[in-house]
Amino acid sequence: MKEELADECNYTREAACMRSFGSLEKLGADARFKVPWVWKGSTDRVLVMEHMDGTGVGEDAIHHLPQADRNEVRFPLPYRPAQVAQN
Repeated sequence: MKEELADECNYTREAACMRSFGSLEKLGADARFKVPWVWKGSTDRVLVMEHMDGTGVGEDAIHHLPQADRNEVRFPLPYRPAQVAQN
């Protein structure tokens, strides 16, 4: 947990991860997801990003969705297993 907190407080790393996830090769090409933009002037001490309304993928609201909808969130494009277990 200590390492995870250190990673979360590493603003340079956090900005790089957000940019990576927002790229067209990852979630940026999938209209179901929106990754906040990061200001280029962010530093290792200040992270400036877009404020967004909506539901986060890890929020409780996701757990109340039907299984088929949760599968859609769990397996974003282009990765799509041939058969997703219906638990």
